[in-house]
Amino acid sequence: MTCTNHGNLHSRIVAYISPPHNYALLCAYQTLCTTGKWKPLILNELKDGKLRFGQLRRRIPEASHKVLTEQLRQLEQTGILQRTIYHETVVRSEYELTPYGESLRPILFALCEWGIRHRRLRRAA
Repeated sequence: MTCTNHGNLHSRIVAYISPPHNYALLCAYQTLCTTGKWKPLILNELKDGKLRFGQLRRRIPEASHKVLTEQLRQLEQTGILQRTIYHETVVRSEYELTPYGESLRPILFALCEWGIRHRRLRRAA
């Protein structure tokens, strides 16, 4: 199963597997949509507002151009990100979280807090 929005497929899948249908499937699907080596970092970088592709590239230099583009597209297709294209002398695009993407902020914050506590516990052991 891929995270695409072809013909509103994402909405139909979520409606089908939403509780009370099958909570485990919904969790698995949402995890598939938000996991990827760079997706958490992309979401973290966009938490404070819009960024252009070049800005994201500089903030996540370890991600290749190809992989960063793929993961941005996947996040856009799932409705987590919005891309705005400006047709100027040089075409540019900006990425920002949608309201749906903004709803991930508390979850990302909780994961970050867990990571900090987990790292402290492992160092103390």
